[in-house]
Amino acid sequence: MNDTRGHLSALQERRGRLEAEIADLERRCTEKEQEEEKLSAAETEGRLATDLRKLLGAEFTDFLSEGAVKALMHDASVHLHRLTHGRYAFKIEYKRRSIDLLIVDHEDQQRARPTHSLSGGETFLASLAIALALSQSFRAIATGKAAKTSTECLILDEGFGSLDREGLQLVSETLQELRGEEGRMVGIITHVEEVAAAMPTRIEVRRGSRTSTITVAG
Repeated sequence: MNDTRGHLSALQERRGRLEAEIADLERRCTEKEQEEEKLSAAETEGRLATDLRKLLGAEFTDFLSEGAVKALMHDASVHLHRLTHGRYAFKIEYKRRSIDLLIVDHEDQQRARPTHSLSGGETFLASLAIALALSQSFRAIATGKAAKTSTECLILDEGFGSLDREGLQLVSETLQELRGEEGRMVGIITHVEEVAAAMPTRIEVRRGSRTSTITVAG
C-alpha cells in the first residue's frame, strides 16, 4: 500500500514537472512567434525605406524642383505679360542640370533673349513679376487653397537708384496701374524724388540736427 502511494506521489510530481516544462515551452514558442513577427515587420519596413530612397532620390527631387520652377515662372509670365502690356513673357530653357531664364519679346517675332538685355526699367518689371508670383505661391501654401490674387500689400525697398528717367517713369506708371487694377496697397521706400513725387500719398522722413521729423503729404 505504501509502495502504491509512493509511486502515485512520484507520478504526480513528475506530472507537475512536465506541465511546467510544457508551459515554459509554450511561452518560448509565443515569444519566438512574436520575435519572428517583429523581424518580418522590420524587413518589410527596410524594403519600404529602400524603395522610398529610390523614389525620393535625386531624380525625383529634380522632377519636383523642375515642376515648382515651371509653375512659378508660368505665374510670373502672366504678371510680366500684364505689366508690360503684352510685350514680354518668361521662357525656361533647360541645359542638363542648369536652368536659363529667357525673355520672350512678342514685339520682335517672339524672339527669346537673355534677361540681361532688358533695360533698367524692364528689369525692374521682370523682378516685380517674379515677386508677385512668389507672393501668390506663399499665400496658396499658407491657406492651402489656390490663390486668385497675391498679397494685399506690397512693400518695395529701394531698387530705383539705377534707373534712368524713362525707367523711372515706366516703373511709376506700372505701380500706379498695379494699385488701381487690383486695389493693392503698394508701399515704396525710396530716396529718388521722381518716384516719391509720383505717389499719391507720401510719408516723408527728414533728418534734423537732433531728431527726425515725419510728415504726411498727398
